[in-house]
Amino acid sequence: MQLREFHANHDININNEQEMTDETKVKLLGIEWNTSKDKFIWNWKIPQGGLQTKRQILQFYAAIYDPLGLLSPIILPWKILIQDLWKKGMSWDEKLELEEMRRCSELEKAFNQFNVIEVTRWIPQEYSEIHVFVDASERAVGLAVYARRSSSMTCKPQLIYGKTRLIPKRESRKLSVSIPRLELLAVTLGIRALEFIRQEIEVRKTYLWSDSACALHWLRKPPVGSRYISNRIDEVRRCKGIEFHHVRSTDNPADKASRGLLPEKLKDDLLWWNGPSWLWEQKENWPEDKIMQESVISVCMNMGLLAEEEIQSPEVITLIDVTRFSSLLKLTKTILYVLRFIAKISKDKIKNLKDFSRDKFTYKEYEKTTQLLVRMAQSSITQKEIEHWGLRKDQNGIWRCVGRLRRMMPQIEDFPYFIKKGKLAELIVKYYHENSFHASVHYTWTKMRQRYWIPHGRAYIKKILRKICRGCAMWVVTPFEQPDFPPYPTARITATRPFEITGVDLFGPIIIKENQIKIKRWVALFTCLTTRAVHLEVVETMSKEQCIQAFRRFISRRKQPKHIISDNAKNLIAASKEIIELNRIEGETLEWEFITPGAPWQGGIYERMVGVVKRSLKRAIGTKYLNNAELITLIVELEAIINERPLVDIEEIGLVLRPEDFLHPGSALGERLIGGKDYNRNNATANIGNSQTKELKHQYMTTCKRLDHLWKIWRGEYLEELRKRAQRKHRGPRSRIRREPEIDELVLLKGDCPRNTWKMGRVHKLLRGKDGVCRSAVIRTANGNDLVRAVGHLYPLEISSRENGKEHSPGECR
Repeated sequence: MQLREFHANHDININNEQEMTDETKVKLLGIEWNTSKDKFIWNWKIPQGGLQTKRQILQFYAAIYDPLGLLSPIILPWKILIQDLWKKGMSWDEKLELEEMRRCSELEKAFNQFNVIEVTRWIPQEYSEIHVFVDASERAVGLAVYARRSSSMTCKPQLIYGKTRLIPKRESRKLSVSIPRLELLAVTLGIRALEFIRQEIEVRKTYLWSDSACALHWLRKPPVGSRYISNRIDEVRRCKGIEFHHVRSTDNPADKASRGLLPEKLKDDLLWWNGPSWLWEQKENWPEDKIMQESVISVCMNMGLLAEEEIQSPEVITLIDVTRFSSLLKLTKTILYVLRFIAKISKDKIKNLKDFSRDKFTYKEYEKTTQLLVRMAQSSITQKEIEHWGLRKDQNGIWRCVGRLRRMMPQIEDFPYFIKKGKLAELIVKYYHENSFHASVHYTWTKMRQRYWIPHGRAYIKKILRKICRGCAMWVVTPFEQPDFPPYPTARITATRPFEITGVDLFGPIIIKENQIKIKRWVALFTCLTTRAVHLEVVETMSKEQCIQAFRRFISRRKQPKHIISDNAKNLIAASKEIIELNRIEGETLEWEFITPGAPWQGGIYERMVGVVKRSLKRAIGTKYLNNAELITLIVELEAIINERPLVDIEEIGLVLRPEDFLHPGSALGERLIGGKDYNRNNATANIGNSQTKELKHQYMTTCKRLDHLWKIWRGEYLEELRKRAQRKHRGPRSRIRREPEIDELVLLKGDCPRNTWKMGRVHKLLRGKDGVCRSAVIRTANGNDLVRAVGHLYPLEISSRENGKEHSPGECR
């Protein structure tokens, strides 16, 4: 887009651009700007015939373009009128009724009498404070944001942003929101506006002012049980560096935005344009913050809007520490022994302990012990819970959950005990779940509620079983999500000598016949990470010695590599130790890198080539049996064919880039495709003498140029083809744990056997890549061995503190 005109309100030097409009009034984003006065101007005109339909009203006030909300107070009455029309169900072009027509006429008259508002555009850059005022009414919430310069010379604040939002009208009063909640909503909107402004303007201090003592007190001590309030308080608390203050309603400019003004009053309203008068002064002269006055707080408490500072909790009976036990039977027996001991040593016979004896445990002893446990758990029940759950006491003073079924059973003892959520409830759930052979949540809850009633029992049982039932977790847990594929290693995208960085793998067996005897052969595959060339060697066995022999043949023809990547096969691990030691003795450096055990995708560089070779072998051999010589010949020919496969096809110049071109830059096919015309294959075998020295040098330089040209194409075309790869994520089950493992977390290690035989261990160390992402971990098993496994092969058996209550949780019993 080309720049057509320049507009400025003071003299500036513009090089090479002398033409500049002389107009004093221009349009800036739909707003008229008077460049001589440096003011924004809004004007409007009521159409002839007035506004008689909902469509005309909306067209009129929507035409007043005010992105900063500076005119919010005069727009609000029109918004309220439109909302009332929607509530009545009037169509777009239906004539207004008498009452709405009267309200519309009053607004038209006010806007006709005063149809222009001018606002100063310039705001100094040295403003260091932002003040947000918020307010709410029955119809709308509003806010006003002021920038204030904090200096010894002047502190004049300036309105920079305003906003109003209508309150949705509810059909039922029961669904309406109270004024204190609307005030809290206004605080939340003020926080959002402040976050937006702080992204655009650098400020040192930020203030938020509200005239609602309840809303500000909620920020300090949220009430219990209100999701609406807690969600908004959480959002407010996430915004840091804000000072909250109380302001009187008469000094709150946001009151104009929440209730509305007419244009004539808005023009000269200093409270709206510049904030309260005391904001012009130094901070020491601001009014005292009286939000915590006892009179204000007591009024809010009497209205039920605030909670008491300290709630007296009932006395809790703690005969024994229940948290020390992991089994309900052990806990019951321990208390039973204690009660037997008390009954034995007491001089006076205790009435409630007369059934305790020295003989075998009886049903009455178990029943009285259970009642004592239940009474201990019920010692913290509040009156609110008693009324809410419909509890009734039996003759033993134990609360039972009767609810609305009191006429169903004549005896109150037939109703279940009421158990609050806690350690005892957890032990009860575990007892019934294990006794029902790890049945589902529904079955466990059905059996348990015949004797015990826990609030929200089904959800509570599900939560507890996820945490404590390892037997169920073993069968239903899902693995950690394997992170996205990492960036290509440097060896894949850096030009190096062929086979300088090599991937190694063995595959087979291939059945051959020698003297009518079937024997096995394997193939060692070496592939270059840079040029994707392959080298194949036939080996007789999978032993360490055969691997070393194959490696010796490889380096004799392809030179010594500097870095080797392979899987964790025992023969390769044993061979690598001897090969590295031999290289160390000879003064050469060789690095041998092993991928994570059980993670073949990390060796995809050679696994892909193994697949190519095996597919070609199957199609070439079919059902025939080759002898050893034929197999070696076939493997060598197959190596040549694979190395002539195209890496990238450049149709514009008719060039196919192949691994063979890097191994033998002067190959016949490569010459023809590269376009070399001065290369003569016969010259390579000519008698070398003084007369041929110049020709040999020329051929050498030509070969070097061709090789440089190949690497240039490799960088420009082949690497671009690698970029086009669409797959970024590993394939796996949908329900995966989308987080990293944690140190000391208990996990299952995926194996090729049934789940109940998988190994179990704890995360000892996280292994991170160069990009800082954890893709593998060291797991310490029960016998002290450290195993390295990919993250996607770990199944967590514990609920993480970060995961609790989010997304999927492991070990859920269904």
